[in-house]
Amino acid sequence: MEERGYVIYRDGSRAYIEEGITVLGELSCDKGKDYLRENVIEIFVPKSVLMIMEGAFCDFTALEKLRIAKDSMLRCIGNEAFFRCGRLKTVEFENAENLQWIGYCAFAFTGLEYTNMSDLNSLEGIGRGIFKGCVHLQAVKLPGGLSIPDDCFKGCKNLLKVETEDISYIGADAFEGCSSLVKIEIHDEYMYGGVDGDDYHKVYYRSGNEEFISCMTEKKYIKIIKL
Repeated sequence: MEERGYVIYRDGSRAYIEEGITVLGELSCDKGKDYLRENVIEIFVPKSVLMIMEGAFCDFTALEKLRIAKDSMLRCIGNEAFFRCGRLKTVEFENAENLQWIGYCAFAFTGLEYTNMSDLNSLEGIGRGIFKGCVHLQAVKLPGGLSIPDDCFKGCKNLLKVETEDISYIGADAFEGCSSLVKIEIHDEYMYGGVDGDDYHKVYYRSGNEEFISCMTEKKYIKIIKL
């Protein structure tokens, strides 16, 4: 039997999400939207949910944890779905094996510190600015074959490491303001990418060689290491 979705409040009480729901949009309660934003600390997304709507949990300032059911059917996390959830530190991406798309700024300005998306083999793309302004973010693992979109890690001043299988493209200002970044690990024998017309924003990588990537407007060069 599928476990029902729910939210947990600051006082320890919980409210259940409608059974069999496939689209998770704005929540409602008798105390109003502001109460939800200021008091929901945990959300459990049930297996049946296919989509989390755009802006569904934007500005949920108390939210700390996003749980996703095992064998989740989740396909899409909408634009700005968790935008400005400043206390959100934990997202159970490992259970979202069917996730195909994460929209722009979906987790921007959240409290994420470490994110492991390496097992999301169905993921086809991530939107621009997905982790923009996540000043506590230190390390990220991405699945292979993704493009890193514009503004992806912009302003992530404590980001130390990005790890992936391969990268096909890096967008404009993707690493702007990443003043702590020291390593990008690429587990592949051949990778290339870049943006035409911007000499400070290209990646060229060959097996056995060490090349460099710049931090865009800061023009700080970051060593790419083949493992």
